[in-house]
This record gives sequence, C-alpha cells and structure tokens, in this order.
Amino acid sequence: MLCRQIALALVFAAGSAIGQQTTVAALHPNGGGVHLRVEGADLQEETLHVNFPAGSGYVEQTVTLRW
Repeated sequence: MLCRQIALALVFAAGSAIGQQTTVAALHPNGGGVHLRVEGADLQEETLHVNFPAGSGYVEQTVTLRW
C-alpha cells in the first residue's frame, strides 16, 4: 500500500493564543475509506486543531498528515 504524506510548517504569533488549541483547517478527504493520520496536531471529526508551543515573537509547529 502506498503511503502519502505532507508536512506543514505552521507559524503563529506568540502570545495571541498560546496554551490554547487553535483551529487551523477543516479537512475533507476525498473518497470513502481514507484513513488520515496526524502528527503535531489533533484531528477532531474533520477539524484540525494545533497546539502551538510557548515562546516569543513567532512560534512554529510542524504538522504531518499521512494517508
């Protein structure tokens, strides 16, 4: 089985919602039976939620999607 993936480097302004879960995108996989695996974020139903780390200036979180 072929495994596909994409890694997203997301940048967020520190202090604007740090410590909170931030909704980034609604995901709608094409076709039935697609098993989507997520690293670096939480997938709840079809919504991707990212927890950005604490820091100053801008902070980055890498999210990897595999299917």
